[in-house]
Amino acid sequence: MAQDPGLPVIPVTKDGREGVQLVGSSVAEDSKTEANAVANVLTFSAAVAAIEIYHSEATAQTFVVNGLSLIIAAGGWRGPVGGTPAATVTLPAGVTGVVVTRLE
Repeated sequence: MAQDPGLPVIPVTKDGREGVQLVGSSVAEDSKTEANAVANVLTFSAAVAAIEIYHSEATAQTFVVNGLSLIIAAGGWRGPVGGTPAATVTLPAGVTGVVVTRLE
């Protein structure tokens, strides 16, 4: 299939020096569960720039990442996160089946 001549070509390098940098496409650190939380807070080794959050609750749940309240539907979510960079994720009280992964 030929590229549409009306679309720009954006070169992508791993380090992002040319074009754009891909964020959230690979695991940066082992996943954590609610069992790893202390007072409903998970702590990673570095600030979160991108994250994958899964929970087994039937309804959407609110997780706090980088000072932002993210409402995560059943089935989970994966993507970059703005806000004030932090290495912590606050879990909703009593939520079960949580798997949180810091991505890069």
